[in-house]
Amino acid sequence: MKSNLSPRVNAIMVLGASIGLMALLLPWLLFKPNRLVLGSARSVWQLEPFWAVMLLGCWLSLLVLSFVRLPARGVFFTVLVALVALSSGFLIGGNTNALLKGAGEIARVSLSGGAWLTLVAVYVATFAAKLEFRFAWFGPLLGLLMSLLANQFVNLGPVVEYRGVQDQFAGQLVTHLALAISSVVTASVIGFPLGVLASRNARVEGLILGGAGLLQTIPSLALFGILLPPLAWLGREARVGVVLGLMLLVGLSGAGLLALARALKSRVLVVPAWVFLVLSGSVFLAVITVMLFSALTADVKSLSAWAKPNALLGAAGIRGIGAGPALLALTLY
Repeated sequence: MKSNLSPRVNAIMVLGASIGLMALLLPWLLFKPNRLVLGSARSVWQLEPFWAVMLLGCWLSLLVLSFVRLPARGVFFTVLVALVALSSGFLIGGNTNALLKGAGEIARVSLSGGAWLTLVAVYVATFAAKLEFRFAWFGPLLGLLMSLLANQFVNLGPVVEYRGVQDQFAGQLVTHLALAISSVVTASVIGFPLGVLASRNARVEGLILGGAGLLQTIPSLALFGILLPPLAWLGREARVGVVLGLMLLVGLSGAGLLALARALKSRVLVVPAWVFLVLSGSVFLAVITVMLFSALTADVKSLSAWAKPNALLGAAGIRGIGAGPALLALTLY
């Protein structure tokens, strides 16, 4: 007959409980009277002791239960992990308020190593409990939800800082995501063909990997500094119609040279033909990337500038600062 008893030892829970106990030896909160000083770290034993003792008891109970065979051990695991999540939230919230009391408006409290390590321990312990109880994930979520409903995190430094910029946060988040998406799309369009080409030709592989490696060695600030002058000049001096016309002319010239090289079976003409095609394609991809970014950020003004031949490139989003160099640098990286 099949036994309903749990396995003798839950090794994963032993690991999770051990990590949780180690977290109690580390600082949990970092108090800074202002942003200029390093601040002082506080361990759970330097704070309100009730929740620290509660955490200690929960982790020790989880550790002991890991070695005890019980029919419903997974349920006990789940309850204890939920208590850990709840106790951690109230320990953080209550002691944050206590540290900030009378400290002034510029004082901040942030999480330190012990709190972050406890988060890891809760994850491991939840995974261990789920091996024996299907709904174990509900425990820590319930504990966290109760902490949130009790407003235990409202005075933490990151939350306070967010409240100061919440009006601009959504717009900046959209801009950040648009930069990432646009550059990844363009880099994929460039990278996949180059990867296939490199896998088929050892000589080309060396050139591609060497070029990519060289780009990776350039610090980001240095690359922005390199891109700023030419993009600033293009934004002020070049017009949309001229750029698109030159791109089309160079592309057609490259295609014509390539067709002529194949007709004459001339290897000499192949090199300039591909140089022309690559130049035209690079400009085309740069334009598409900027247009995609404008579309994702709902920048109708910059997007509509591409339909006006007399519009400056700066009006279309290609400038020395802003999205232009950021998109180009992210695509290269």
